[in-house]
Amino acid sequence: MNNDIPELVDSLINRLWQRKALRPLYLMLGANYRLNGLTDGWHECYDALRDFRAACRDQLLPDELKDTNRLINLIGIMLDRQDTITDIQNTIIEDMGKTH
Repeated sequence: MNNDIPELVDSLINRLWQRKALRPLYLMLGANYRLNGLTDGWHECYDALRDFRAACRDQLLPDELKDTNRLINLIGIMLDRQDTITDIQNTIIEDMGKTH
């Protein structure tokens, strides 16, 4: 479940980019860039995703809306259990080290 979050974010951003949905992409990137490795960043990402969904609901394809809802739910569950945030952050850091 935890590894699904970065993959879902990347997938959603790529799909918005591919179909040139610029306003939703702009708002989604805002949510993505709030992930700063700190707990507050996860809360800000969660809030930004909810704002993204509210502002762009009519501009999203059904699979994009489904994945947005899934992200919101996954991050919400994670925020309820703070111990999983560290696991996800470590995975992201490890993955970044592999690409650089």
